[in-house]
Amino acid sequence: MANQIVDNRKVRDGIISTPGFNTKTWYTRESPTSFSINGSFNGSENVFDWVLLKTKDTRYAKSNVIKVASSKSSLVVRFETAFPSTDYYVFFNSADDTNLYTVEKFHNRFVINSSFSIGNEVSWFAIHKTLLTSSGFNSTGNLFAGTRTIGAAMDVVSDGNGDPITTLDITNDAAANLNGWYTSEYVIKPTLALDGFQVLPNLSSYSIILSSNTNINTFWIEKATDRVKIGASYPTPCSVNYLMVKTGVDWWNLF
Repeated sequence: MANQIVDNRKVRDGIISTPGFNTKTWYTRESPTSFSINGSFNGSENVFDWVLLKTKDTRYAKSNVIKVASSKSSLVVRFETAFPSTDYYVFFNSADDTNLYTVEKFHNRFVINSSFSIGNEVSWFAIHKTLLTSSGFNSTGNLFAGTRTIGAAMDVVSDGNGDPITTLDITNDAAANLNGWYTSEYVIKPTLALDGFQVLPNLSSYSIILSSNTNINTFWIEKATDRVKIGASYPTPCSVNYLMVKTGVDWWNLF
């Protein structure tokens, strides 16, 4: 089933999305200013987070849509101008039922692989860590992004008192930013130490977008104002990028 999104702001470019359950996600372009977001299972309405894209190429943020002319399982995304380093985060969606994941990053391009044929187009967004940690930009408190390196599933997780955690409670700080998956779950809590943010998230409503460097489904499970619980179809070691965007914000106007 699909969720149809009509873009009242008339942004005619792309869209990225992450589901709230364990499925692949892709989009269908219904018209220049409307999309449908699709999941692999029925009954999936109203459980997708999404962020609209507008073509942009700045020193620290880039976004575009790539048209794919032939069937392929790998794609090189090239920037018009290079990033100052490879310390950036990437997010993407295909217009076909497939799972995309990153394999390499360079100053001027990144490479994504696909579990099946990529489809006829890919929407993508890349943002550099330097922008996110700059005091002027970060003080808006509207957009946050980062990465977590997550190990294999952990057998035992202890709280601050040395007692085992029996469930990954999103409100428990001891359950956040673990070294590995807890079963197939993980809590991302942005911090100054891990992400370099001078202002930390305090968002009553936001979209969460995820990407990884491994061929797994990643999805959100539960949100709080300053953190999010995510899940994976398989708890394999990987890196997960996260993007939090305040609801209703045109991110392309922030910089």
